[in-house]
Amino acid sequence: MADCNSTIRKNGVNIHIINMLVQKNNSEMKINDIIHNRRKEFGISQRELSRLSGVRAAAISEFESGKKSIYSHSLEKLCKILELVLKPANPSKKTNGKE
Repeated sequence: MADCNSTIRKNGVNIHIINMLVQKNNSEMKINDIIHNRRKEFGISQRELSRLSGVRAAAISEFESGKKSIYSHSLEKLCKILELVLKPANPSKKTNGKE
């Protein structure tokens, strides 16, 4: 899994913004496409996903379309509703500061 994460600081708290690529069957799929496809599999609208998760419908729309990244806590809420599991990538082993 490759990721393009960034962190911003808001009100004294570091907030991680997620824009991940997930490798599946030797091809990469963006997490926003996975969320979009899973929502469609569940047969729910962005508005309904918003109501169930507490994530703004506009944020879901912008994330699914690839226009914007999403906060990690929002992604966790979406994954919970869509029955998806987020697992951290295996950290690379480092020896003496080298990979």
